[in-house]
Amino acid sequence: MAALPEAFDANAVEPSQPREILPAGTYVAQIIESDVQPAKSGNGMVLSLTFEVLDGPHANRKLWSNLNILHSNTTAQEIAQRDFSAICHAVGQMHVTDTEALHFKPLALKVEVELKGTKGSNGYEAKSDRNVVKGYTPAGHAPAAPAPRAAPPAVQRTAPPVQQ
Repeated sequence: MAALPEAFDANAVEPSQPREILPAGTYVAQIIESDVQPAKSGNGMVLSLTFEVLDGPHANRKLWSNLNILHSNTTAQEIAQRDFSAICHAVGQMHVTDTEALHFKPLALKVEVELKGTKGSNGYEAKSDRNVVKGYTPAGHAPAAPAPRAAPPAVQRTAPPVQQ
């Protein structure tokens, strides 16, 4: 049991709504938080990034990405360093000593949906449906939505010649 510092009136606060995963697609976002910590496995260092979607119907939604920037598995480290390089290029910061230099700069995120029960790129089975960031590009270079297909040209019909 835990005593609250003051009484809480749930009638005075709008209840939160369950959040659905974002549809796969490209979202303009910004990094709002970052942290470097030892990997849970003890095999390296993980850069944890929190992104916030900037516009559209999913504005203010959060996405997360963890990069094994230092790791005993050289393949895992190489993948993470390539992703980190893509982020740096996307926000125009080529020499970074503090991840705060990446904060609040728009970039485009390619987001996919990983379904419960499928093995992710990390080799672990997803315990629930979730979003996974699969790419980082400059915000101005985000792929545009597909253009609507033009209607086929109208077929011109000519009236048959009049016989006299």
